[in-house]
Amino acid sequence: MKALIVDDEQPARDELQWLLEQCSGIEVIGEADSASSAREAIEDRDDLDLVFLDIDMPGVDGMRLAESFEDETHPLVIFVTAYEEFAVDAFEIEAVDYLLKPVRLGRLQGAVERARQRLGMPHETDEVTFETPDDQSTRRTEPLSRISVRHDGAYRVLDVEDILYFEAVDGDVWTETLQTRYATDFSLKFLEARLDDEEFFRCHRSYIVRLEAITRIVPDGAGTYRLQLMGADDESGESPEGDAVPLARSRADELKRRMPWSDA
Repeated sequence: MKALIVDDEQPARDELQWLLEQCSGIEVIGEADSASSAREAIEDRDDLDLVFLDIDMPGVDGMRLAESFEDETHPLVIFVTAYEEFAVDAFEIEAVDYLLKPVRLGRLQGAVERARQRLGMPHETDEVTFETPDDQSTRRTEPLSRISVRHDGAYRVLDVEDILYFEAVDGDVWTETLQTRYATDFSLKFLEARLDDEEFFRCHRSYIVRLEAITRIVPDGAGTYRLQLMGADDESGESPEGDAVPLARSRADELKRRMPWSDA
């Protein structure tokens, strides 16, 4: 699918573009910062399938723009807005979906799939949501160097070298840094496949740890261990220990191969 992003705010367009790059089968072929420029872009392209449309814009708003589409050849519309109150109007004009900002990746993937179904296109698997461990042996991409996390109603981008570990708790995945803890939209399965395996290690079914963050490996009984991690520098300039994460017995031999130690 070929898509157009329409939003009067550049950061919002950039964020949506970044999220769409993680959805399969969709290509962003243009951006517009107003209804008038969007209309020009739509009229200039006859291969446009989908428009991601903000509502609150100067001049003609996104809702009025969508209502002005007159024939069945116009692209499908997914509204992306900070306002809940226009949802009924959106579906009355047969919008594919209505996404509230900040947009979550999983929610966006679902909207893209609905658009694909409406266009009669075959289903395509999004690697973030559906990837299996077997995919890792057949698909190699550049390892992630940065990752988005949710923070104060928006998304913040972190360098992966600032992350200590990822933890799955009740279906959510949390990102731990020296400073704070953030929620992210990615599964551990996706992160395990996309992070550099020379830098990160799946130490437990609920944890992925950055190897350089480990300061001690502590026996914890029955062939299991605790991985003691670095902490934030205190006022003396020393680096006290921080959190500890579990090392499952089934993963101990692999970590020992990569980071040898003796149990004696």
